[in-house]
Amino acid sequence: MKLKPNRDYSRYDYLTIAIKTDKPNEILSCYKDFCWEVIESADDDQFDDIIHVSFRRKHKIANKDRLQLLQVNMETALNKLGKICKNKHSKSAWLGIPLGICDCGLAIGGILLVQYAKSLLGLLGGIFAVLGSIVFLAILGIQIKKLFKTEIKNYIKFSDDIDREIAIICQEARQLVGEKV
Repeated sequence: MKLKPNRDYSRYDYLTIAIKTDKPNEILSCYKDFCWEVIESADDDQFDDIIHVSFRRKHKIANKDRLQLLQVNMETALNKLGKICKNKHSKSAWLGIPLGICDCGLAIGGILLVQYAKSLLGLLGGIFAVLGSIVFLAILGIQIKKLFKTEIKNYIKFSDDIDREIAIICQEARQLVGEKV
């Protein structure tokens, strides 16, 4: 990504942000509410799902201090939204992956015990280990599925709350800008 250096800093403020490509229109609309206009955008050199967008707005605008505070609040809310989106299944992953690996170890140990058992006790121990790992895997799967659904519900609730917060912030910005810049 290369940005053009010829900018008039006496008349305009400039801003460049990185946006995930899943919701660029919503984010661009938010910045438009704060009087920012897109002057260029470029794909990221390393990541396919990120674009860099450069904005400008007039340096002297009415209610600039309040708009800047609202913009900081909006950006904080957007960052919160990105964080909860990134971590929406972290609990189920942190629970499922290590326990799944332990369960696989139990199953493999049971299979090896059955295969190389030299006594009836070893053979029965191996069979119980394999059966226990199957039962544990079924219970784990059910619990992870429940946790996964709970995480989705929580994500939807939190993201809806943040979306409402952003909408309120942008509405106030539109009202301030409506007094004409």
